[in-house]
Amino acid sequence: MTSSTATPVTPRQHPGTPETPLEWIAGTGAFAVEIALGVTWGVVGYRLGSRIAGPVGGWIGVVIAVVALVAVWSTWMSPNADHRLGLTGRLVLGCGLILLAAAAAWLTGSTTWALILGVGGIAVTVAAQVLLD
Repeated sequence: MTSSTATPVTPRQHPGTPETPLEWIAGTGAFAVEIALGVTWGVVGYRLGSRIAGPVGGWIGVVIAVVALVAVWSTWMSPNADHRLGLTGRLVLGCGLILLAAAAAWLTGSTTWALILGVGGIAVTVAAQVLLD
C-alpha cells in the first residue's frame, strides 16, 4: 500500500482573485485604471453634452458615457461576467476602451491626461490581465 504525499492544489476562489503580492499590486493598478477610465468618460461626456445643451446636457452626457462604459465592462471584462471574453479579447477591448477614452480626452482639451491614461493605462491593463488570467 502506498500513500500519496502530494500537496493538494487549491483552485482560486474566484476568477481574477489575487494570490501573491505582485497580483495584488497588478489588481489594484487595474482597478485604478478602471476608475480613471470611468472618470475620463464622465468628463468627456460632460464636456460634449454641455457643448450641445448647456450644463443639463453635460450631466446627461456624464450619465450616458458612464452607463455605457459600465455596461460594456460588466458584460465582457468583469471576472464574474457571463459573457467574459478570453484573454486576447479582454486585452483588445480593454486597450481599445482606454485608447478611445484617451483620444476623446485629447480632443476635449485634456492632452496631458490623455497621454498619461493612454500610455500608463494600457501598460497596467496588459500587465494585470496577463498576471491575473
